[in-house]
Amino acid sequence: AARILQDLGFTNVLLLKGGKEAWQDAGLPLEGQETEAGAS
Repeated sequence: AARILQDLGFTNVLLLKGGKEAWQDAGLPLEGQETEAGAS
């Protein structure tokens, strides 16, 4: 996903090792609404 954003011209793009889960595990805040991806 980071590469796609860069290809689209975004310049402030970071790749977070461990993804959103690692961010949350570190106690860092999230903003916005979470969707139920893959919910059946």
